[in-house]
Amino acid sequence: GVLITLATSTYPRTFESIRRSVEVTLAEGIVYHHPDGHMAKVKRRDLGLKWPLTEPAIAPETPM
Repeated sequence: GVLITLATSTYPRTFESIRRSVEVTLAEGIVYHHPDGHMAKVKRRDLGLKWPLTEPAIAPETPM
């Protein structure tokens, strides 16, 4: 699956904000990179979200 890589400390790090960010994407999860080289991976299944997706997490925009 696709993982979103984040290298910024300004990204929200609460459970709900991480869950919502992953929920509205088609990505499998998020990878946090710490300046000292440590990394943390949070996958959809870690957040109680379905994976693999059988349909888009968000509806595509409808043309006007």
